[in-house]
Amino acid sequence: MMCSSDCFVSRRLARAGGLVTLLLPIALGARAQSDFLPTIPQGDVEVRLDLFASGLNGNFAGVNQTFASKLVALPDGSGRNLVSTFGGLLRVVDNGGNFLDAPQGGAYLNTNTAATDIGPFAFGLTSVAVHPDFATTGAEGFGKIYALVTEEARDSPSDYDFSPVVGSGNQHAGLLVEYTVDPSAIGDNRLFTEGPNQNVTRRELFSVQQPDNEHNLGDLAFDAQGLLYVSTGDGFFEFNGGVNDEAQNAAELGSVLGKVLRIDPTGNNSANGQYGIVADNVFAADGDDGTLGEIFSYGHRNPFRLSVDTTTDTVVVGEVGHFNIEEVNIAQNGRNYGWPFLEGTFLINPDNGFDLTFDADTNNNGVGDFAEANNLTEPVFQYDHQDGVSVTGGFVYRGSDIPELFGQYVFADFQGAEGDAPRLFYGDLETGLFSVLQISAEEGLGDLPGNPLSFSVDADGELLVLFTGGQIARISAIPEPGSACGLLLVAGLVGRRRRARVS
Repeated sequence: MMCSSDCFVSRRLARAGGLVTLLLPIALGARAQSDFLPTIPQGDVEVRLDLFASGLNGNFAGVNQTFASKLVALPDGSGRNLVSTFGGLLRVVDNGGNFLDAPQGGAYLNTNTAATDIGPFAFGLTSVAVHPDFATTGAEGFGKIYALVTEEARDSPSDYDFSPVVGSGNQHAGLLVEYTVDPSAIGDNRLFTEGPNQNVTRRELFSVQQPDNEHNLGDLAFDAQGLLYVSTGDGFFEFNGGVNDEAQNAAELGSVLGKVLRIDPTGNNSANGQYGIVADNVFAADGDDGTLGEIFSYGHRNPFRLSVDTTTDTVVVGEVGHFNIEEVNIAQNGRNYGWPFLEGTFLINPDNGFDLTFDADTNNNGVGDFAEANNLTEPVFQYDHQDGVSVTGGFVYRGSDIPELFGQYVFADFQGAEGDAPRLFYGDLETGLFSVLQISAEEGLGDLPGNPLSFSVDADGELLVLFTGGQIARISAIPEPGSACGLLLVAGLVGRRRRARVS
């Protein structure tokens, strides 16, 4: 049984909440904060975290892995998964959590460069994605892997000028890179054969001139049609010493920053000829030379993690907030999500980027007046910094192990509010209702082993969480007492709270 609607935080309930001023020092500095939104309530679903793999931080093959950034299952029926690390390594692990490391103790791919660690989350490999046709012989996507890679700043963009519309920062380059694996290496138990990546062909699809060390290229995800989504931060450009995106890169349709892009990675009709512009992208069809046809949605601050629910093709973005509001958005073709004018459903004071004003809904149609007048799309979920300070986007659950989560979007807060631990959440994208996912203190790991940085799904649709301590944990059901598994795991326990059942 799912939690009843009155135990969730809904967008509409959040909009109706009063503004109660509190004082709260947070990680961004001790500043006056407001309790803008209702507290996220506990949900009924309880799960456990089982350790899937560890050792994804620290030194490996002479490289500091930092920690894992993304896991993606190879769509070839092999049970293998690619794991990228912020240190620039790509490793392979099977569904049992065993590493299938290359001969002679090396990683499968090493993208480490001098710019690997230049600032918060500006590292060697931010994300990785595998083409859905990876295992289909003769297909354009056969053997193709895509990654977001960090390199040192270039004197000028090599292929296409993605410079911000306002501002001139050039701290480093963010790249979308395609790696093509030699087909002869796919059938065995190794991704690449011996030698320094001799069976890998590297092709750069585009480079982004990053004006600052934060809010960079964020994540990659494919839809069922083989189109690739790329999230880009606003560049965190503090124009004239401001604290906001005063360059308004996110709002500018001539800038790649602060966007979700949708491209055909195997096409060639882009300005640099290295990828395809999708014909039904709104800004590809508008005929305006001043807009970038690869833009799918805009007005994003830092859409650090995104995913595509391939059952519905819904694109969901976990968008890291500024000083007050974290949000989850459903990205849609041509829509504007309000940054830098809105943070969640609140108007931002342009003088300091901190003080917020409730965007009143005077006609009671469920949308704030400013958002409605400017055709801005509000988030599906939002919470304030009394509940957490940095959202980690997740996935819609399509597995079979936890029926009570099926169709629910599972996500997290990376840090937690001041003095609190990070937490996991789940919610309904159609109703905007969400709550806290209970983690068993008695089963599995018993707690989150670190900060949840990323979510992934395995080949069976079960959820994995990647933590900053270098661990990957699987979200699992807790067997009911009396079941075959439950008798082994929880024998003698009675009076337990409601738990997710094993199907």
